[in-house]
Amino acid sequence: MLFTVIIGAVVAHLAVIALLPFTAPDTAARQLQSALPLSSAAPVDLSAAQEVGDVDLRLDPAFRTIGCQFDISEAPFRVIGNGRVDFWSISILDPLGVSVFSANDRIAPTVGIDLTVLSPNQLRLFRQAPDQRLENSIIVSAEDLTGFAIMRLFEPDESWTELVDAFVASIGCGAISDFGFSS
Repeated sequence: MLFTVIIGAVVAHLAVIALLPFTAPDTAARQLQSALPLSSAAPVDLSAAQEVGDVDLRLDPAFRTIGCQFDISEAPFRVIGNGRVDFWSISILDPLGVSVFSANDRIAPTVGIDLTVLSPNQLRLFRQAPDQRLENSIIVSAEDLTGFAIMRLFEPDESWTELVDAFVASIGCGAISDFGFSS
């Protein structure tokens, strides 16, 4: 009898875990997916929206939040941005919204943002034949072929708005072929 109860409990717990993706459709990652166009060359200013579904983007009012969604199944994904702000950070999130990589301006080899996301196979090909035009790009290998790039730009008060606006206007994100590179 005890054995039957234990087996029943194990089966019930496994069923609940297996059904979670179907019973929790409004996760933060799914709400971000609906707000960000896939592989768009124009990033989305998430701070302007203030909220995406139930996700409150005003957690830190001193930062402007910019996002891009990507799919690296066909070609690597690149984020570039020129100019100078006092501080920027970028996170690469998997399809579930879990951060798999994070960087900021303190480790970047250039002043602006230059980050390229590749699948492990694309990274292997890149290492065999490096492209000099990506020599200053932060190279990130991602196991998942889809995800998000979320950038945060320091904007402590309204006197910084013009500078941050110019930086945001320079940000481009999309398939690496959109920037004149072949995969």
